[in-house]
Amino acid sequence: MVADSSQQLKKQIAQLVESKRYHKALELARKAVTVDASDAEVWFALAQLQIKLDDTVGAIESLFRICEFPSAMYKTAIELGLQLCKEINLDHRGASFAQLQLQFKPNDAQANYFLGKYLFDQQAFLAARPFFEKSLQSNPSSDAVFNFLCLTHLYTGDADEALELLNEKIESGQFGVSLLSLRAVASNYSSRVSDSDVFRYHKELGASYSKRFAPLSIKTQLKKRKKIAFVSSDFYRHSVSYFFKAILQHYSKDRFEIYCYQDNNKSDEVTDCFKQMSDHWIESCDMSDQGLAEHVRNVGIDILVDLVGHFGKGRLNVFASRAAPVQVTYLGYPNTTGLSEVDYRITDSWSDPLGLTDQYYSEKLVRLDGGFLCYSQLESVTQVKQHTHLQSQGRICFGSFNSFLKLTKEHMRLWVKILNAVPNATLLIKTKPLVEGLLRDRVKAFFESNGIASGRLDLRGWSDNVNAHLSVYDEVDIHLDSFPYNGTTTTVESLRQGVPVITLKGDSHRSRVGYSLLSQVGLKKLVASTEDQYVSLAVQLAEDPEALQELKETLRERVNDSLLMEPIAFTRKLETAFDFMLKQKMGA
Repeated sequence: MVADSSQQLKKQIAQLVESKRYHKALELARKAVTVDASDAEVWFALAQLQIKLDDTVGAIESLFRICEFPSAMYKTAIELGLQLCKEINLDHRGASFAQLQLQFKPNDAQANYFLGKYLFDQQAFLAARPFFEKSLQSNPSSDAVFNFLCLTHLYTGDADEALELLNEKIESGQFGVSLLSLRAVASNYSSRVSDSDVFRYHKELGASYSKRFAPLSIKTQLKKRKKIAFVSSDFYRHSVSYFFKAILQHYSKDRFEIYCYQDNNKSDEVTDCFKQMSDHWIESCDMSDQGLAEHVRNVGIDILVDLVGHFGKGRLNVFASRAAPVQVTYLGYPNTTGLSEVDYRITDSWSDPLGLTDQYYSEKLVRLDGGFLCYSQLESVTQVKQHTHLQSQGRICFGSFNSFLKLTKEHMRLWVKILNAVPNATLLIKTKPLVEGLLRDRVKAFFESNGIASGRLDLRGWSDNVNAHLSVYDEVDIHLDSFPYNGTTTTVESLRQGVPVITLKGDSHRSRVGYSLLSQVGLKKLVASTEDQYVSLAVQLAEDPEALQELKETLRERVNDSLLMEPIAFTRKLETAFDFMLKQKMGA
């Protein structure tokens, strides 16, 4: 009886489709699958109707139902499901189809990509890597898959491996701008690439932007109230916002008119705060590069400031088109943009001593006295505890909360030396990718191969709750900065939570920000100039509990009273720099 009823419904559905009564056919198809849920033909008919009526998600789910039992339509449903998932970026269901597809097509490029992408989005980077590799074997021309493969290396601390892949691909001549961008970004994290090569990568990338546009010549007149625009995709609870808030909060409203181009759909209470503090808030994420450049020109922006560089969703195409008479990069990126159309880069003499780094920038450096960073708290945070982990546990705990991208194997070998020199010490590493068990196992294996028992390691993933994250500092006695790419926000929050930071300074901006921050708070004694000194400073502080305790008890007050947290004075210095840039550029 069920079979007869199902056959009759299928005939009616076919007749309705033939007469183009698709909505009525859809109703009957939904009824038919309740009559016989194991009829693959009915599920497939339902999926086709859902596609016809723009219910792609519904169609995907109908196709997946076909995959729950054997039928002649099994493989067809999988392949169509994969195609639809790709069209709407439904990765979680795409991964399910991919697993089924790989059972009988283990080398299928699309299925391997989907499964890799799904694992990548779950931050299981090591698990994702072999799927991207297999996808490339079947489809070697895919820049998207190649990008993801390189990112799995980069996000797991293997910047050099990522650069090796990228250079090989770029040297073959088969690449897009995205690979030049990824190579420039990856070079920031490598300790093996020379500063001259890092600069070359950025210049080659910058030239690729400039080739797309014929920059316009923009003339403007100096006026009493100057228009300054900031472009960023990070106007939310992001590390950049901790150092941008002071500018919005304290700029001279009689002298400057502030525009914020919010280049991200992501928003939170920080976004709302910034929106209220700026004169003009423009949602630019849906604007094309040309549209954004035209908007900047039409409103007469005098100084256009990039806060992203080559990270994330940058808008350097807008700068390449010369959207404003003065164009500046600041804050969000640790290196040059490589664009000749970006006129200035804001820094300080600690991060970029005169004559040491100037040759590695396409921009002219403008150095702010007293530091190029000013920190502002975005939220109320947990108070520093008076007791220390050292006192409560009877042993030293070193910590590292920096991005795992910054944790090179070369630098971790210095941590091995520190742990060997302080036998009662442990190391707490807290960073997002450590949610993956495979990566935790690899880190443990690295330390074990260098004589450090895994029991001395505490490996944790990230916490999205600010207070929960900051409370972990209560378990740490000494924070170990990363090298060659130092921490920034992490260094400040560590100091404010009462945990001293040992940093190693180098010869480029990326490896001197720790020096700049510690100089601002009067703690140059925690800055090492060599690897041996870095190890020595950490060991000496660990072996002097009285000095460590005294330092921990005064750190937050020291930071709060430092140049780093003088927002009004800092903003005035920045405004003076903006005046200088505009007058110099305009020949006034």
